[in-house]
Amino acid sequence: MPTVFDVGARYGPHPSWSQLFGKDLCIIHAFEPEIEEYRWLENMFSNNGNYSIANIGLGHANATMALNIQRHQGQASFLTPNLGSNWFRVARPDDGITSGRQENIRVVRAEDYIDDCMNSQILTNPPQFLKTDTEGYDLNVIIGFGRHLESLYAIRTEVLFSQAYNNASDFGEIHHYLLNNKFRLANLDYNGCGDAQSFYAPPNTAYGILNATEALYIREDDYYDRLSTEQLPMLIAFLFCNRLCDYAVYLLERRSDEFSKLYSTVNSQLLTFIEHEFLVYGKKFENFSKWHYSGCKELYQCIFNRTFPEMHQFYRYLNTLFVA
Repeated sequence: MPTVFDVGARYGPHPSWSQLFGKDLCIIHAFEPEIEEYRWLENMFSNNGNYSIANIGLGHANATMALNIQRHQGQASFLTPNLGSNWFRVARPDDGITSGRQENIRVVRAEDYIDDCMNSQILTNPPQFLKTDTEGYDLNVIIGFGRHLESLYAIRTEVLFSQAYNNASDFGEIHHYLLNNKFRLANLDYNGCGDAQSFYAPPNTAYGILNATEALYIREDDYYDRLSTEQLPMLIAFLFCNRLCDYAVYLLERRSDEFSKLYSTVNSQLLTFIEHEFLVYGKKFENFSKWHYSGCKELYQCIFNRTFPEMHQFYRYLNTLFVA
């Protein structure tokens, strides 16, 4: 199963992992230094063997640090808020007021943490995926992966376009670092609407200033070509969950023969999930383009070794995929 490091785990699993996590198809190692949120998450997922949480932070060096707690606790950071920034001055004027500090928080390098977990057999392999949302501290988290950065298939990270926190790394610094480490930008969680600067932000229009968002970084094709047949489904499932169904199918086409053989010989819920997503997205072509729909059906036959279900058979089959 895919293993995710969720750094800054407030509110629980990220929506991009909710489908897989809800079906027990991924393992999440979460990190949350803020004690109140940590206790809530620990209690929330106490009976879920696929979720573990540590009350520590990850960073570029092993250290003891203080966490600044803002009025909006979701804005807590190891950095101090820049109250003169557009984010805290205009977009969220009440959120950045510091309400307290949490002292003596243990911060460790992910490289060291992973090594310790592998030595104690908590982990058998380094994680394949990273999600980090640490209010301006994200580049430090990424740097701390050291040599294990090479094991990551993809990274979802918060990126800042304005100096919301003093001494925070901005989008340019994170982007440059990841490019140098052979990642590429796949997409941003941005639909044209930034943070409104006044009430005059009409619906269904683009407006506002983009202060921060999440960015998804993936590898080049040659990195994914080196994944084993058994590793490939973890990546494909991730791509379907992260607005990259087109790229997922591109990679499936490149390795259709070996994936088809795997699907035919291995009983795996992760493979079933991929088939389910392929069908859901493929159905959208039916009333869009006969050419696209025909290509979808042909590829489905090639990869999953069965005829694409149509008419009344489609939803009947779709709804049986995850029935025990």
